[in-house]
Amino acid sequence: MRRLFPSVFACVFAWLIACCLVSPSAAQVAVMDLASILQKAAYRRVEYVEAFKNITAVETKTTEIFDKNGKPDKQRKVVSDFFVYQLVNDAGIVNEYRITREVDGKTLRKGDKQAAKLFENLAKTKNSKQEFERLREENLKYSLGYYRWGITLQPASALRSDMQPAYVFELAGQEKRNGRDVWIVAYKSKRGSASTSNLLKHFTYPVIGERGRIWLDSEDFQIWRWEGEETVTDMDIASPVVYMRDEIDYEASAFGVLVPKTIVTSFFDKKESAKESVRLAGRITYSYTGFTRFSVSTESEIQVPRN
Repeated sequence: MRRLFPSVFACVFAWLIACCLVSPSAAQVAVMDLASILQKAAYRRVEYVEAFKNITAVETKTTEIFDKNGKPDKQRKVVSDFFVYQLVNDAGIVNEYRITREVDGKTLRKGDKQAAKLFENLAKTKNSKQEFERLREENLKYSLGYYRWGITLQPASALRSDMQPAYVFELAGQEKRNGRDVWIVAYKSKRGSASTSNLLKHFTYPVIGERGRIWLDSEDFQIWRWEGEETVTDMDIASPVVYMRDEIDYEASAFGVLVPKTIVTSFFDKKESAKESVRLAGRITYSYTGFTRFSVSTESEIQVPRN
């Protein structure tokens, strides 16, 4: 037995070493799986961007402004016909715009004529810059303090194949969402960058970064939920704090892709009394119903969807 034990031990030890050399570690397997997930998610994201064109829905937008003590100060509710529109002057570019139906419970009349007139004016623009400016005017109508648009068109940009090298990704777990198995993928930008955004006007020499989590269907790799945070450090704040957060939930549609159901964007500002921290300053909540496709012809009547 004294001679046998060292021999058996040596064999077992050699077998363990061989397994370590031949078989990938758990971490290596996770990396391999993550790379595959990111590749498939990038492909499905392209499908979404291509499918999310020439569609309309009813959008309800609620904006809340908070005072320096974090208490609600102002609120505005706007109901609009939401359109995703391909520019006349450049069919490769899409943008959002809105035809307002109602502001704080007050119905705005002549919505159909307003839509037809806008389409006609857009068709008369000489270039995509002019067209974009007119769309911008429509998007900014009835804004209260803050605005956010375009997030429906380009979800989770970190998943783009050309953008992925700028981020660190990791698998953050699995769970059930809407009856489906999903992967949770966390991401963080590798380096910060200087910013002159008006949202950061109270920060001194701000440096911004990104982080977030994405819930991906484990079978078709579509996005069921996306949480994205824009972070900032400055001369007073050493560790990143959030200055803008997006939370988007998606649902099934007739277009073969998941579409936005709700979007909540929160805005944070620097505290005056404690410059190393931030406070909630504003929040916009969007909800969508009745996504359908539409077609445009300036020579025919344009029917605005109704409830």
